[in-house]
Amino acid sequence: MSTHADNIVLSRLSTGYKSRKTERIVSKRIDLSVLSGELVMLMGPNGCGKSTLMLTMAGLLQPMSGEITIAGRDMHSLRMSEKAKMFSLVLTDKIASRNLTVHDIVVIGRYPYVSYRGRLSAEDKRIVSESLTACRLTGFESRLYSELSDGEKQRVMIARALAQQTPVMLLDEPTAHLDLPSRLEVIAMLRDLTRNTYKSILMSTHEMDLALQWADTVWLMDREGVVTCGAPEDLVLSHAFERVFGNDKLSFDPELGAFSVKHSTAVPVLVEGCGASYKWTLNALHRNGFVETADTACTRKVLIQENGWLLQLENRSERHDSIGSLLHALHCVHK
Repeated sequence: MSTHADNIVLSRLSTGYKSRKTERIVSKRIDLSVLSGELVMLMGPNGCGKSTLMLTMAGLLQPMSGEITIAGRDMHSLRMSEKAKMFSLVLTDKIASRNLTVHDIVVIGRYPYVSYRGRLSAEDKRIVSESLTACRLTGFESRLYSELSDGEKQRVMIARALAQQTPVMLLDEPTAHLDLPSRLEVIAMLRDLTRNTYKSILMSTHEMDLALQWADTVWLMDREGVVTCGAPEDLVLSHAFERVFGNDKLSFDPELGAFSVKHSTAVPVLVEGCGASYKWTLNALHRNGFVETADTACTRKVLIQENGWLLQLENRSERHDSIGSLLHALHCVHK
């Protein structure tokens, strides 16, 4: 990337809800920005204010105070026609139409630019075609949207937002309800878009594994609406994820970057090995209430070998050809 200008800046932004009689502040004095070519993921517990922040940034809620600037312009001073050229929005709601084709929906992204007659220029058609290609939808143009899979529908909505040609894209949980291949395909596509088009992309998600692997930056919002910003690896090492999501029943492993359930009593096991088999053996042991120990006097010892797992007990040894078999044996011993 050759350019790293701030595409969107939040300055002393407070979000919330206001009626004639009441006012409720959700988040106070947020100072954040998203660079061009950056994929930012917004995370936090349910009810912390993620959706409120996204809706405020999208102009669907008025800020309680502070300002939002996109490409140097105050967003809330813009007319709707101008906002449509500054940011695009992809929500979790799907289009409820049985008659629209993929091409029909992607063309909607060009409406801020067409004349009152609604005719597409050659430039509009080129942009629609490029958007379809970028979202891996070539050949889908005449297919009905209602007949697509959830993953394909999500790619269509992203193509529509891409055709809108805005410097900023906001997406509300774009991988929700998708299977694993579709989730990874959507995330990889968004990452490619930031690199190839220098757009700023902000998406909300509950999926920590995606954030740790794909996000350039994570905005981590706690239950008080306070946002901690940083590279996902920095948030792991500073225990920020543990602070926001942890509780007395969950423990966070900074080496694995994952939470696990705390067991009331952990059974020690001495484990020797290396590589992927060692990592996944430990994962299985921790999941089942066992904990690794360095005590050589431990009566439960697992040796990870090329041809399987050797379980050494106080009075015998057993060879196992799978982690599942090893776990069954350990549970039988522990009864």
